[in-house]
Amino acid sequence: MPRNTFSTAAMLAVGLAFAAGAQPADAAEIQVNASGACKSALPVFDGNMRSRPLSVRNEGDANAFVSCSVPHEHGGDLYLAALLINNTGSTQAIVNCTFVNGRNLFDPQYTPGSLTLPAGAGNWMVFFLEDAPPPGGDLANFSCNLPPGTEIGMVSIVEEDPPL
Repeated sequence: MPRNTFSTAAMLAVGLAFAAGAQPADAAEIQVNASGACKSALPVFDGNMRSRPLSVRNEGDANAFVSCSVPHEHGGDLYLAALLINNTGSTQAIVNCTFVNGRNLFDPQYTPGSLTLPAGAGNWMVFFLEDAPPPGGDLANFSCNLPPGTEIGMVSIVEEDPPL
C-alpha cells in the first residue's frame, strides 16, 4: 500500500478531479476538524497539546504524539485518507504519521508517512489505498508525532462504496 504526499496544488487537482466526475462511483467524502477526531496519545503529552476549534496544536517545547480516528460507518472501502497539517513555528518541521487501516483483532495495515513543512506552511499528507483492504479495513486511524508549533487541522477520507 503506497503512501503519497501531495502539495496543496496537487491536492487541489485531486479535488478538482473528484468534482469533475473522476471520483469513484458512489464515493463519499468525509472531512472533520481535528479537534473532534484527534487527542493526545498519552497523558504525558496533554500539557503540550491544545485542542482549538479548528485544529489540534502542539504548543509545548517537545514532540507530542496524537491519535486520530475519522468517525464514519463500518462497511465502506477506503479510497484515500488524508491529514491537513500546518507548521505555525518559525523553523522547518518534519511531521511523521502512521495511517492505521482497520480495527483491533482484524490484522490492521500500518503505513508510515512523513511531511516536511517550511515555517508558516501547511500541506496535506495523503495515503492512497490501492490494494484491497484487509478484513475490517474500513476505519481510518492515524498516529502522528507533532513537533512543537505543528498542528493537524483536518482529517479526511474518501470511500469508494459507502454503506447504504
